[in-house]
Amino acid sequence: AVPFLEVEDKVITDSRLIADHLFQKYPGAGDRKAISEGQKESVIAFVDTIAEWDEAVWCFTHIGEQASMANIPRYMKLHQQALLANQKGSELPLVDGMSMEDVYLKKIAGLRYFESMLGSDPGAEDYQRNNEIVYEQIWAKANELLATRQSQDFLFGAELTTADALFVPFLYRIGFVAKVNLEENFQQYPRVRQYWQQVQATKEAKCVTAYGKQFVAKVMLQACLPCKIASFKCGGRKYAALPAEMNRKIEAFIDEKRKGHLSK
Repeated sequence: AVPFLEVEDKVITDSRLIADHLFQKYPGAGDRKAISEGQKESVIAFVDTIAEWDEAVWCFTHIGEQASMANIPRYMKLHQQALLANQKGSELPLVDGMSMEDVYLKKIAGLRYFESMLGSDPGAEDYQRNNEIVYEQIWAKANELLATRQSQDFLFGAELTTADALFVPFLYRIGFVAKVNLEENFQQYPRVRQYWQQVQATKEAKCVTAYGKQFVAKVMLQACLPCKIASFKCGGRKYAALPAEMNRKIEAFIDEKRKGHLSK
């Protein structure tokens, strides 16, 4: 499932764009207070830093071959949906300005590109190194913000803000994928550890933290994903074949992503 926001005739799925829209149009209590205290640009700057971090690449490179295995059912579903979207064409709404078919093809391209991060793709090593720099910048900036606050405060005060709404999933994802990395950073930034312990007690954080590994395992079993993966590995199931034009689009999306990474 992908979070989305429908604004007038537009469907938005980009987390950064959704956060910006809600911050500008419907700021919560913490956002309003931060804005009144002249911290609007600081909130936006922190959110931008988190948005610069490539979560998918970080997670994929830390999980390794297990991630490739988990992508098998994703590929199956995406191939099916791309073909269905191609049949329905203009009947479907645009998403982030793209046709539904292109949305699915871009996701397939993303998975293929992430898998190349485990191999010898040109520029992959440099991109991962730069992504780690952004990762460290997020931790350092969060620690800097918290150091100016009371011990019971969040990033910008006593109320949660849009900055917290993006930082909480960041911390949760690190712990979900690589607990050792989370603990190492907590040792370096004990104030962030305190923040994490504190924020998990809020009902808002449960929107993220309630979906742990037990939940994921339950969903996988209900969908019989282990069976589907085993069947694919044994040759019993295959990806639905995509026509040549779709594969050309996928390659174009991969080139676009690669050029964007190499330019950073």
